[in-house]
Amino acid sequence: MIPANQLPPKKSVYDLPSVLPGMEPTPEQIEQASLAQIAGIVLAVANAKTAISATATMHLVALLRAANLLTEAGVAAFAKAAAAVVRAAVRQSQEVTWSGVAARTQIVGVRFDGTIPKERDIPEDLRFSRGSDLEVAYARVAREYKKNLERKPDDPIIRELVAQYEDELITPIPRPDNISSDAVERVADGTEEWVEAFRKASEAEGGTDSEGPSDYEISTNSLRERRAIAKAEREAELQKLASEVSDARRESKSKTASSAEGSGDTAEPEEPTLTLTDSEVSVVIERYAEQKAEELVERMVSQDVAGSSRNIYKHALDQISAKDVIGFRRVVHPELSQSGRSCGLCIVASTMEYKRGDLLPIHSGCNCETCEIYSVNGEIFDPGGQINFEDLEVFYREAGNTTHGWSLKRQKYKVVDHPEYGPTLVNDHPNKRGNIKKESVPFNG
Repeated sequence: MIPANQLPPKKSVYDLPSVLPGMEPTPEQIEQASLAQIAGIVLAVANAKTAISATATMHLVALLRAANLLTEAGVAAFAKAAAAVVRAAVRQSQEVTWSGVAARTQIVGVRFDGTIPKERDIPEDLRFSRGSDLEVAYARVAREYKKNLERKPDDPIIRELVAQYEDELITPIPRPDNISSDAVERVADGTEEWVEAFRKASEAEGGTDSEGPSDYEISTNSLRERRAIAKAEREAELQKLASEVSDARRESKSKTASSAEGSGDTAEPEEPTLTLTDSEVSVVIERYAEQKAEELVERMVSQDVAGSSRNIYKHALDQISAKDVIGFRRVVHPELSQSGRSCGLCIVASTMEYKRGDLLPIHSGCNCETCEIYSVNGEIFDPGGQINFEDLEVFYREAGNTTHGWSLKRQKYKVVDHPEYGPTLVNDHPNKRGNIKKESVPFNG
């Protein structure tokens, strides 16, 4: 008797040729299809890491606003919660990066184990996104917040912010005297005075108390008397309110007329001015401290996600034969940045080929992704180089829409050994011409 596992499989549509005989794709078409698939995977990985970074940042911002960073217990609680969020984001970025390598190598036909290793199986120098403990690192956010919260009103930064509020005639918190006169004197549709509208509403309600009298008090005579008294009280209240509104209008017109007579008909009215109170200046300081802390959180999360992805990518390449993958390249994705453009550092660096043993240089806010350079049947297949070729116009725009030699040479970079993140891109132009200043990734230490 033939066992079931030795029976021939049932025919399916996957056993049939995808094209008719004589209509098979050419080698060039097959390469273009593979390139399109790899480009889609590279973009998907980059987009997923951007989403991971953004989600973790929003979680940390919510924690930041809810935490009490002025006490040691609050700082410790925030640092612990922030480290847990970033640790989860780091692991997610590792999984996404590893899956991207597995998907791309499968298309090319390169052998690679797509199962991501556990944290303990990753080399220690590639296991973490930074050189310091996450709780220690994110406790710096609390110190930065407290430092900015201690700024004085005469601090140059605070003075500039206060001046902006006063120039634009706005306050950081609403003032009671900023209520519009239309909101006070007229009903929503603006067709009748609010006093008359209030009178009609009061008459419609009947003037009885909300709770109503007791059964003992209810009688025809007493009810009529109470309504008469309530109506008289309402009339007196309405007359008083109407008188106050009339007096206020008369006083306002009198002041306007006196000002016009004193200055002459041709004099221009004085421009309105605003001076923030001490409590409002304190609100400005508090908002500035919150903003700077949130910016620091966003930068740190971006670097941690990029660093963890870079490290796990290096470990993934170590699992692939050197005969199949000879190196890798940086692939720019300007569409993922807030400005819609990639920075000049990434664009110039994307023209470089990195060896298998290199660590990809990163920088804060980087949206680049990596792609392997393959050796297929003795020929070099560089998908990342072909993808980047379509984005060269971005580099020309960075250089001033020109291909002039010196303009292109202005966008130079170098790789420095960041004390926290390792290889990091920084600007390295000579700073002798133009207004571009030297840039570097700030050290959060």
